[in-house]
Amino acid sequence: MITKKIALAFLLFPILLSCGTSNLKDPEFVKVENVDVQNANLQQSTVRLDLQFFNPNNKSASIKKADGNIWMAEDKMGSFLLDSTISIPANQFFTVPVYLQVDIKTLGKHALMAFMSDSVSFRIDGNARVGRKGFYKTYPFHYKGKQDLSAWLNGTKSPSLKL
Repeated sequence: MITKKIALAFLLFPILLSCGTSNLKDPEFVKVENVDVQNANLQQSTVRLDLQFFNPNNKSASIKKADGNIWMAEDKMGSFLLDSTISIPANQFFTVPVYLQVDIKTLGKHALMAFMSDSVSFRIDGNARVGRKGFYKTYPFHYKGKQDLSAWLNGTKSPSLKL
């Protein structure tokens, strides 16, 4: 009898869990902030940047892990990994700090492109492990838009993406 109740609980739990999260909206990508080139050498650099999002949901959550790739003008700039927990407040902005390993040649090419044009195509693809109260699920995330690179080269700390 007890095993039947346990089996029923295991069958009903995913259904109840999905009912509570079925109307959640994806976080909205807002902008890139605080770009800082660190540990530069002749072959590769580490670029630290903050990805800002807005959580349109009335529930808070957290990100346990995220990874992905960033492209500029169809050139892969590099990969990033976030392995620390980030809190996502309900109905508020939140920032995800990432460290990106970038090939120096690609970085130089896009710095030159910034001098020749106002913006460049920018794309982020990845996965994030998001959840609350101990229940986490991996979600894919994607963004594609235009980025004003001249603001970074002129020392502006918070360039915004043109959506």
